[in-house]
Amino acid sequence: MLITIGSKVKDGNGNEYELIEEIGQGGFGCVFKANRINDNQKFAIKTLIPSFANEDAKTCFMNEINLAKEINGENIIHYEFFHNGEQYPELPPYIIMELANNGTLRDIIEERKKLNQYFTIDELCSIYKQLISGMNIINKTLVHRDIKPENILINGNVLKITDFGLAKVSEEQTRTKTLKGSGTYLYMSPECWNDDKNTIQMDIYSMGIIFYELATLEYPYNITKKEYEVFKTAHLYSPIANAKKLQQNTNPQISSIIIKMLDKARQRRFNSWEEILEQFNSQLQEENVLNSLVKKTISIKNDVDIETQRKIEAENKKKKEIEDFTNLVKFQFESEIINPIKDYVEQYNLQSSTSDKANLIQKKLYNSSKFEYELRIPTITNITIKGKVILKNSFEKEVSDDFYFDFEEYSTRKVNYTPKIKSKDVMAFIEIENNQEYGFNLVLCASDDLYGNWYIIHNKNNLSYLDPSKIVKEPFAFAVDNLEGLLRCIECTSLYSSKLEEYTQALYLENLSSLISNKN
Repeated sequence: MLITIGSKVKDGNGNEYELIEEIGQGGFGCVFKANRINDNQKFAIKTLIPSFANEDAKTCFMNEINLAKEINGENIIHYEFFHNGEQYPELPPYIIMELANNGTLRDIIEERKKLNQYFTIDELCSIYKQLISGMNIINKTLVHRDIKPENILINGNVLKITDFGLAKVSEEQTRTKTLKGSGTYLYMSPECWNDDKNTIQMDIYSMGIIFYELATLEYPYNITKKEYEVFKTAHLYSPIANAKKLQQNTNPQISSIIIKMLDKARQRRFNSWEEILEQFNSQLQEENVLNSLVKKTISIKNDVDIETQRKIEAENKKKKEIEDFTNLVKFQFESEIINPIKDYVEQYNLQSSTSDKANLIQKKLYNSSKFEYELRIPTITNITIKGKVILKNSFEKEVSDDFYFDFEEYSTRKVNYTPKIKSKDVMAFIEIENNQEYGFNLVLCASDDLYGNWYIIHNKNNLSYLDPSKIVKEPFAFAVDNLEGLLRCIECTSLYSSKLEEYTQALYLENLSSLISNKN
């Protein structure tokens, strides 16, 4: 039986509802305003047209929607009843839910855009805290996975989050990756594009985009075309488009919260909504919050792992993988290694009264493997920053063939391999050295969340293996083309010793400081 205006449906207790007006449509079906006949109370009824790839997907959806029925809160649309098609077999699946009569958050954002009227700080804080409160309750039970302004309804002055538990329907309806789900593509977290497991950080990222839109009345990424690959590239690689406007329209504390919500690396976002709320309620942080904003946007790797059947497809795939991997390393390098130096140059030039200013020069543009910058501080020192992308299986070594007792000669063969540190693939190797030949290294190693972890490496002479002809100034940097030499010093006793420390910006700046001051 088709449900439409004039149709009657029932809840779990047999109460009848008459559909009186269509108020919305979506990939899941239609939304109707309905009247409960016994008391004339108004509700919304959402019809569902689930089309699942298999029974497991259907079971997952049923379980999730049953959990969603138990979620209640002031900033959440209450689900009165879910009909899965069994209790009333003549009727299709539907949800009876609380009615919100004042449109959606999308309507309000679009109206403000037309008027060119930004939300005040007080308005933003009120909206943000309502959404945080609602998401905190939802995420204690399930991950929403379809956060967008269209799924935030308004009842009076109260925001109500809806469609939690329905993401599986939306996902199945857009499985072909067409623009049918482009509204969702606008808010998909980086890890969603890689089909990672569901976490609340996905919802935090999506809500971070909404927070950004509310503050700036703009989308955080430059979308040139409404195409799948354009959206994907934006979420995986692009920094937010107008950080200055975000800071102008809010304040340092709120901007830092939003930037952290939008961090490409899942583990660097907030762990919970309580943590976000605590940040909103706390006093303004020290001035170093401003300095940390620059480094908050980190990109992640687009790891296309589609197996191809024809040679040309395999070649194209390999080129794409190298390009994406290089973009990932480039963005990580710019965010964590170069941006702090840019901040330093800017602050130095602002505070220095001399006419000869410091500057950072890109000497070698990015190509498939190498890149180079130079920091010039007149009359003090020049510091060269050289980097190299370490592609998978791009190194070669000789190994012995199996030996057989048939008088064959001993032989070796060459194999390709990927250098490892701490059992993790090395993704990039960086050499930083001043013009007095003092320096240090950094490596980017793969990690579980695909973004990788940076390590700072200090290199010194190993006096217990003293060879006077091999002594060098210390601390020193291994050349960017000598990763294998560094690995030997890490893995075994050698002429030199190399110590790894996990990257922090403070430790990184401390090492840069030593190169600036160390001239003898």
